[in-house]
This record gives sequence, C-alpha cells and structure tokens, in this order.
Amino acid sequence: MAPAAICSTRSYFTSTTRNSLTRYHGFGTPITNINESHSNSIVQGQPRRWNSISASTDGSHVPESIRNLDLEAYHNAADDTLELIYCDLDTFFDSNNISTADVEESSGILTINTTEGSYVINKQPPNKQIWFSSPLSGPKRFDLLDGEWVSLRDNIKLYDILKEEMNQIYDDLEFSFSDSF
Repeated sequence: MAPAAICSTRSYFTSTTRNSLTRYHGFGTPITNINESHSNSIVQGQPRRWNSISASTDGSHVPESIRNLDLEAYHNAADDTLELIYCDLDTFFDSNNISTADVEESSGILTINTTEGSYVINKQPPNKQIWFSSPLSGPKRFDLLDGEWVSLRDNIKLYDILKEEMNQIYDDLEFSFSDSF
C-alpha cells in the first residue's frame, strides 16, 4: 500500500486514564468518553487535575500559554504532529528503499526503528506534553509554545532534533518534514 494511503487510513485505539475510558479514532479524535463512577473526581463533567504544570521538571517557570493550553487544542496539535511524523518518515523510508527502518503506531505511541536503535514518541495529556526518547540524544519532553513543540529545558524543538537525527543516521540522504510543527 502506498504511504499516502497508509496515512489516510486511521486506526482505532483506546486510552485509559485515572477516571475515564476514551476510545479514539486515528491519532486522537475521541469517539466516546465513558466516565467511571468516581463522583469525587469529576468536576462539572471534567476529570479533576491530579497534578500541576506550573513549573518544569528543572524548576523553571512554565509560560502562561502552556499552563492555559486548552486540552482539546493540545490533543489536536499533538495528534497532528504525530500523524505528520508518521507519514513523513514512512514516506522517507519507503521512497528511499530503507528496509532496515520503519515507523509504527500502536495505541497512539509512535515507534521509529532505525539502524541506530528505536525512537519512541508519545503524548502525555496530564502534562500536555509530547515525550520523545531517542537512541542518540536520550529522553526529552516537549511543550507546545507559540505553535511549536519546544523543550523548556534546553529550547530544542522536536522538529529540529528529529530532522537532525534522521539526517545524521541517513547521512547520504536528505530528510525533511512536509510541514513544520
């Protein structure tokens, strides 16, 4: 099947949280939301927040735009980003006949298998982040800041680090994304 056809076919997966079961279509469009009978954890139809994102893991201040990011806007941006990464890498591997690499999506988690090891990229809704694990640079957490996924710890952008590392691994080929994120 051609990469474009693969990318236009969305899979179903289920995400469980502390107080709800949500069935998703594709990279995160909710189909149903079934709340369990935990009345103390539901505030006006919304799950109670169990943590705070007022400070980053290194103690630095988190910008107001990140703290006030609407959960639906977070999901939309994260889903679009994961889908773009999936489609562009799948196309890159297929069009360059790179049989030693592939990209997979399972339960909303992207796994990118390369000759250097495996990358894992997934959403972290409680923190409104995308988590990234790289065999080259290690783990990073990205927040949506001014329309871009940025690590507050070192100001690296998800777009930049993934592009740079793919070009480092496949140095004789030029990888780029079809759009920014």
